[in-house]
Amino acid sequence: MRRAVILPTEIATTLDRLTYDKEEFTGVLLYREQSNICLIETLWGTHELDSPDRRCSNVRDDEKNREIINEFFRQFPEYRFIDVHTHTIETIRRNGWVYANNFSDGDIMTMEEKLRENPDYMALLVTPRTKILMGRDDPELRIEDYRNYRENERLVSEALKIIRNGL
Repeated sequence: MRRAVILPTEIATTLDRLTYDKEEFTGVLLYREQSNICLIETLWGTHELDSPDRRCSNVRDDEKNREIINEFFRQFPEYRFIDVHTHTIETIRRNGWVYANNFSDGDIMTMEEKLRENPDYMALLVTPRTKILMGRDDPELRIEDYRNYRENERLVSEALKIIRNGL
């Protein structure tokens, strides 16, 4: 059955703003699935730049941020994640307009590998022009306001901060 991912308007707006930064962003969207509905509760950045001078470059996961999120999943196994990353204006300028509407070849290879490991895997690409959600079941992306977002986001963020301070 096709999943529906509900992305809060506030997080969608934050992701849109990140596409206008010079550097790309990578992170995860955390959710608990309920009857094929995936209500996003928070956005957690996992990235660091490849280049030490912080110029526009490819991004990769920061080891400490990945450690924090992995500990979160150990403590809260009911949570799942969607990998999210941006293609920025700078990405498009450097690499061409194809990146305004598409995952890169490297993104696709990574996603295919992750789908082989986990059939429930999903990834979201955000560009200045679009948001593309990918998963085996062709999940639907809906941007909405929902009532409990603020409280859920606060609780998840608090748990992540406690974990970060404890590591």
